[in-house]
Amino acid sequence: SFDVHYVKRVAQYYAEERNGDGLQQDWNRAAPSGSEAKQGIDWLCDIGFNDPQKEDVIALTIVELLVRRCISWDSLKESLAGFLKDLEELQMDVPTAGIFFHSLLSRLLLQFGKDFNPAILKTLPMQANGEGAEFTW
Repeated sequence: SFDVHYVKRVAQYYAEERNGDGLQQDWNRAAPSGSEAKQGIDWLCDIGFNDPQKEDVIALTIVELLVRRCISWDSLKESLAGFLKDLEELQMDVPTAGIFFHSLLSRLLLQFGKDFNPAILKTLPMQANGEGAEFTW
């Protein structure tokens, strides 16, 4: 079944083997619905933001899932929005949390180039007046 343990296991296999076909097959084997796939991204992002040892491989995993259309840009945007709104607070407990977003963003830009979907940048926290937050990236 598609649960947090399954998603962690799939990510672990990809971390060890770097086999995109295997990642796609493992992810799709559980046949996650759209909402389940979004939950899977949430679980991966939770690891990425909270575990500095795994942030880069989780970023790689998410990019590969996106390349293979196992997840959507919209689902990724929604998931990131939930974490980024509380990033300053999270960094009090996990000072390296922002590095995951940097890793993910740079890998997305490298992989997708001109096809990068800038909608995920809208998830960055803004001040009420629409200007960038004082919190620096």
